[in-house]
Amino acid sequence: MVSPPDDSGERLTATFVRIGGRLRRLAFRLLGDEDEADDTLHEAFCRLWTKRERIAVAENEEAVLTTTVRNLSIDTLRRKKAHPTTSLDAQTDDRFENQISAAHYEAVETDEREACFRQVERLIETHLTPLQQTLLKRRDIEDESYADIARDLGMREAAVRMQLSRARRTIRELYRQQKN
Repeated sequence: MVSPPDDSGERLTATFVRIGGRLRRLAFRLLGDEDEADDTLHEAFCRLWTKRERIAVAENEEAVLTTTVRNLSIDTLRRKKAHPTTSLDAQTDDRFENQISAAHYEAVETDEREACFRQVERLIETHLTPLQQTLLKRRDIEDESYADIARDLGMREAAVRMQLSRARRTIRELYRQQKN
């Protein structure tokens, strides 16, 4: 008997292939060693493979993969610092400090992304109608289908799509205006 295709596994694999180069560069930047970077990528993929059904949407897969690779790289650095296998000299210590600085840079980058998300949330709260806010939340955050949203709100599916399109366009234009 053939089992049905595993959509979550296919999505995870496709996401991993699509952003694999970026993940490898992240691991290499933190670890400074190509073999360790490759090992970290493999470990991240294997860990997430067992949890693939719990990752709801493709955007989450990218974020979860990136976070997992970063955390595994930092864990590797900590293990190396706590249990050195060879004699470490000052140069190695400097490299470790540079790698921790790279990890700090990633954290700053994450903070900037979060600030952008908060800015978009404020735009949504202040410039969209309550209906548009509800539609965005249900479709983009809760990942509900257009049909389910339309049925629950007593709307036509085409009207849901149109309202979402207008809401996204409004937020996009306001965000661009603020950035310029």
